[in-house]
Amino acid sequence: MKILSHENMPRWYTLSMDEKNGGLHLLIDRKFAETNDIPVDAPVIKHYTDFLGADGLFDRFSSVFGDEFGWNGALKKVGENEQTLDYFFAFPKMRIETHFTCFDCDGTGEREFFGGTCLHCEGDKKEFIWDW
Repeated sequence: MKILSHENMPRWYTLSMDEKNGGLHLLIDRKFAETNDIPVDAPVIKHYTDFLGADGLFDRFSSVFGDEFGWNGALKKVGENEQTLDYFFAFPKMRIETHFTCFDCDGTGEREFFGGTCLHCEGDKKEFIWDW
C-alpha cells in the first residue's frame, strides 16, 4: 500500500492566482500531461455534454493537453518549457458596465437618503449588470 507521506512523488501541477490578468495559471508537469488524457467518450464527459450542453457551456471537451484543454477550451496554453506546460483560465466578467447612468442614484454616485456611496454602482455613477 502506498502512503503519500512516505512516497517521493514529483509535483504534477501548480495552481496559482493571477490577479493582474484576472484568472488562474495551471502549470502541469509535461510527463503527466503526455501520459494522462481523458477519453472523450468517458461517462462523465458524455453526461455533462448531453445534460448541460444546451446552454453552450459544456458542448465541447478537449481531452488532450494541447493548445487548449477542458470544456470549450477554458484552459488556454500560454507557455511551455521542457518540464511544464502553462495554461491560463481567464475569469469571465460578471459585473459589466452598460454605459448608462445609474438608475438608483441618478448618476451622483451617492445614496439619496442615508448618504455614503451608492450601493448599486458603488460610486461609479454608471449602471452595471451582473451576468452569471
